[in-house]
Amino acid sequence: GDTRAVSFADIFIIIAAAPVFKSDVKTLVATIAASVGYTVEEIRAGVAFSDRKARRCNPPGEFDKAGRYYAEERADAVQTCRSPSRAFPYPEMAAARTAAQCSQVFEAQSLLAVKRVAKALDALEGVPAGSAHEMVVASAAVVGILKPVKR
Repeated sequence: GDTRAVSFADIFIIIAAAPVFKSDVKTLVATIAASVGYTVEEIRAGVAFSDRKARRCNPPGEFDKAGRYYAEERADAVQTCRSPSRAFPYPEMAAARTAAQCSQVFEAQSLLAVKRVAKALDALEGVPAGSAHEMVVASAAVVGILKPVKR
């Protein structure tokens, strides 16, 4: 694919061409990330990590009668954390919210890329949906965050 750097003009064209980007920051970040060489798995893992970190969604799992949480995804982060107990019922939930867990579950090649996608989403979190100017300014910051990852 094309691995050239994304310019501010490219960002403006992306935003102006599709009004849906003004309200859908995940699509905008995914578009910019893909244009600089991030894989689909890295983008999906980064979105999942951002959502889990901000508690917009919970990792799959279930609670037992004592209120202990057991994660369904058994990646390294969850398997190496302490076992849930009555005193500490959420260590698996905390582990399942990490970038390493999301990276492994979504089979991303680069943990750094996953963290950068999440950081880019966090940078756009407070931008008003209807403000194209603020979205372009924030998108410039996203381009700075989403540097190409050395493979």
